[in-house]
Amino acid sequence: MSVSRILTNICSDRLAESRDFYVALLDLEVSYDSDWYVQLRSPSNQELEFGIILRSHSFVPQEYQTAPSGMYVTFVVPAVDLVYEKQ
Repeated sequence: MSVSRILTNICSDRLAESRDFYVALLDLEVSYDSDWYVQLRSPSNQELEFGIILRSHSFVPQEYQTAPSGMYVTFVVPAVDLVYEKQ
């Protein structure tokens, strides 16, 4: 078996606000946007994707629909100070 794609998804209770945050902070572009799922990608590398799914959606297993207990996502950027200043 070979893997052709791996996509990181996070859950959110505020989908539009989460989308806007990552778009503004990291200059990501929206490649898909619905009322339950948003897919973002890097404009310079289309293979770098990040998904945000509505926590209460039926695709999210019931045990994951509660508040998170621990996870972090790392974004590596060439100029971290510039990104930090955008906050």
